[in-house]
Amino acid sequence: MLKMYTSNNIKVLMKKICNIIKKKPLKSIFNKEIFIVQNYKISQWIKHFILKNTGICANIKFYTAENFFWKIIKKYKYKYKNPELFWKIFSFCNKNNIKNNFVKKNSSQNKKILFSIKISEIFQEYLLHNPKIILNWEKDITNIKEESFQKEIWKFIKKKTQKKMILQIY
Repeated sequence: MLKMYTSNNIKVLMKKICNIIKKKPLKSIFNKEIFIVQNYKISQWIKHFILKNTGICANIKFYTAENFFWKIIKKYKYKYKNPELFWKIFSFCNKNNIKNNFVKKNSSQNKKILFSIKISEIFQEYLLHNPKIILNWEKDITNIKEESFQKEIWKFIKKKTQKKMILQIY
């Protein structure tokens, strides 16, 4: 279960976390408390603070936000080779209402992650095996109605991409 605690004062936050660790220890000694931190120095400070206030500091895993989210994505068996494309599609899902039946702007994050993974895989297949589809989108040509939301996502990706995407047709 994920519980998030926030505070403007890190010492107040850490005292609350120490109290929780004392009152509600993990059920198994093999489980780890997980902290998402900004950098390595903060994790060292947190370890020291917990040790000083509880008498022990063990089985704590620290992640940066980026590493934590990649761990979650890997759990969904994300095997895509281009993470930049995934994140742009995910960003599109958060900012826009997509004209399809699977995901909407207010859909759950899980749905948006799964959708972004699938669409990024589909785009990769298009780029490798059928680049004419994407070239048609760039010329504002849509062959079938179901492609319209994909074209919309592709245009968003292209607009957000700094380097120009070049498709080569053999």
